[in-house]
Amino acid sequence: MLRIRSKKWVFCCSWVLLIIFCSLLVYTPVATAAAAGDIQNSMDKLLGYYNREVQCNEWEALGLRWAGVECSSKYTPENAVSASDYARKIMGAIAGRQDATGIQDDIDTLIGMQKTAGDTKGSFINGANTSLNQTIWAVIALDFADINGFTVNYQRDDAVSYICSNQDAGGGFDESGWGVDVDSTAHALIALSSDYQQPGKDAITTTINSALAYLQGQQMDTGGFGGWGSESPDTIAAVIEALMALGIDPSGKEWCKNGNNMINSLLSYQSSKGWFVLSWEALAWNDPTVPNQMSTYHSLLALGDLARGQSKYSSTLPEIGDLGGSGGNPGTVDPGQQQVSFSDLAGFDWAREAIESLAVKGIIKGTGDGYEPARNISRAEMLALLLRIQGINLEKGDSGFTDVMENDWFYTVIATAGKQGWVSGYPDSTFKPYAHISRNEAACLIIHIFPADTGEAFSGKVGFSDQENIPAWAWEAAGSLQQRGIISGYPDGSFRGEGKLTRAEAAVIMYKLIRK
Repeated sequence: MLRIRSKKWVFCCSWVLLIIFCSLLVYTPVATAAAAGDIQNSMDKLLGYYNREVQCNEWEALGLRWAGVECSSKYTPENAVSASDYARKIMGAIAGRQDATGIQDDIDTLIGMQKTAGDTKGSFINGANTSLNQTIWAVIALDFADINGFTVNYQRDDAVSYICSNQDAGGGFDESGWGVDVDSTAHALIALSSDYQQPGKDAITTTINSALAYLQGQQMDTGGFGGWGSESPDTIAAVIEALMALGIDPSGKEWCKNGNNMINSLLSYQSSKGWFVLSWEALAWNDPTVPNQMSTYHSLLALGDLARGQSKYSSTLPEIGDLGGSGGNPGTVDPGQQQVSFSDLAGFDWAREAIESLAVKGIIKGTGDGYEPARNISRAEMLALLLRIQGINLEKGDSGFTDVMENDWFYTVIATAGKQGWVSGYPDSTFKPYAHISRNEAACLIIHIFPADTGEAFSGKVGFSDQENIPAWAWEAAGSLQQRGIISGYPDGSFRGEGKLTRAEAAVIMYKLIRK
């Protein structure tokens, strides 16, 4: 059976009445405005769950790669028959770092399915597969492949026109033949998103605005979305992905209902073990004590967009761990070497020299979107950079942490640092590799790996204007690094230790460590 990313559950009248009655007895968590920390904590737990899984499908591969996680060894492709099958396979294969020639062959096969004449001109319907989702997902996948460096030549305008022509009078879309619904409309919006508010695309923008109005009319009092009278995390995730593709904040006031928003509604379906449920209600067709695979990977896809602040479908996938280059001591930068620059360093002149110098040495490298200097850096990424600067050989061994698996890209990094006594993790035996590192944590990590020389002993004084906010466990590290000129704080003299370290700030620190 063709698997698509939309769901319907049809029940007889007695079951519907029973479920509605039972739902009145179930406590529904009250959603509040989602903070960035809530999203990141949720993502950390979710990635911890996937660390324990031994294989992943196309959607999971896409979500994991978007999170910067290596997934090629776990990726298990499925056979493709229809256009939507090929679309799914292409995106999963790109995310899973599969053979580029094979991916290009699949792209060419998909393009060959496009109709070039008649009432279905521009569509990707084929044989018995005549639903709109064939064209919606073909457009999404081909645009995605194009952005990620593959050769893509198809009649995009015709495909977009075909999608728009299938809009319902009420603004919604039906991608499966089951009727207009939220999932279908969200997926259509993703396919149309690159034309939103673009010059010469007024008709498409009108179509999109009409679809957005339809979605707002379908939003539930919980802030979430669903179908057939019940909320669904899968549907909520689809709407989040659509809004992110359009550059719209899913937590904006126009998307709040009774003070509730869709992000918190989605997070309410996450278990303490990281995975997601379809419903917390135990029914013949739903067991809330085990992971629901579809709800979990739909949530992964949505949370990835929220965590990065942009849509995966319109972006080049990041490098694994956002690192790169080779190990060993990089020494100092040779001014005569070829310069490396990035297009997104405007406003970061204070970090430009450090970033470009480290890039020349291969210590750091950018993503498909430039260097992303403002993006927060994870604990695993920071540790890997420090070990690269330090020049130590990475070793295999037991990491000692429950959330660090042997097939993780950072496994030997954390195992080596643990063996050296440089990291200890958290009381619950986790390392939280994907969590964004705070400036307090970064200071302590640096001081462990790069302790002060005899002549640089800490004077006992900390010169930051907010020194009273620096916790005792980070006091000496922050003060020592300031004294050594490794960190200098912000223009107002503050350290802001609870703040997250950005990629630009991390580059400056690495550059100073090398030069010292």
